[in-house]
Amino acid sequence: MDIKVVDENRSPVEIEVSLSAEEAGVLARGAWIRMARVLKTDDAHVREKVAAMFTRREKAQALAGIVMANAAQQAFDTLGVAFLLTPQFTLPDEWDEQEAVTFTTRAFPVPDMNLDLETPIERADGEAAEQAARRALRQRLHGAMPAALLEAATKERREAFRSELAAAGQTYREYRIENGVKPAEVEARLESEAREKLEEDIALDLMFLRKNLEATDADEFEALSSLKPGSEQELKREFLETGHACLLRQEARRRAAVRWTVENLVA
Repeated sequence: MDIKVVDENRSPVEIEVSLSAEEAGVLARGAWIRMARVLKTDDAHVREKVAAMFTRREKAQALAGIVMANAAQQAFDTLGVAFLLTPQFTLPDEWDEQEAVTFTTRAFPVPDMNLDLETPIERADGEAAEQAARRALRQRLHGAMPAALLEAATKERREAFRSELAAAGQTYREYRIENGVKPAEVEARLESEAREKLEEDIALDLMFLRKNLEATDADEFEALSSLKPGSEQELKREFLETGHACLLRQEARRRAAVRWTVENLVA
């Protein structure tokens, strides 16, 4: 893999990733294995099934999405960039898994903001130690958050909200009517939620990085359990197969930061 930093002095950091035909092929094989499992078929028949079910463009983007996601996070890991959210890139309409590939990807590094890491934290009445740690660190975070980072986080929250509505069998319009809210009010709430989550994530990431902490297997398991209790290994496989292991590592490092804060700062 060849990595070229396009611009390291901006947020998001932009890099160019080049994979040889062999490297791209290895990642593509992993994508085919995942599609075989998802489509409930075997390696011998998955390509035939995909050809029957997917358009040419859908197939290209399904393969490219997994290959590029894995390559992007490996590239940022190689550069030692601790980032938020997931690396961004544009999916192609055509994909030849036998050829070398070069693409541009962007990721938001953890911003260098001010955070009090030493003052003891007092719990409010009835407040759990972990809640106190998360609340206090979020409140102690000061400095400018990159506008592009908030915009990207709000976009992710918006997409997650739409997925939540779809899972509940409700349209966006039905939701607004039921709750008596205007589109601008929904958008303001989603941005507020995204900002609050970002503030907490940045504070925990800064604690982790500045205290030189290490995430343990227990931190990873707790992160998985909080997302899908009882199906931790299944969820871990999902993260790894889809190229989103970076999200699991982010949650594990934040668990480690919370653990350290509870043990050392929460009264």
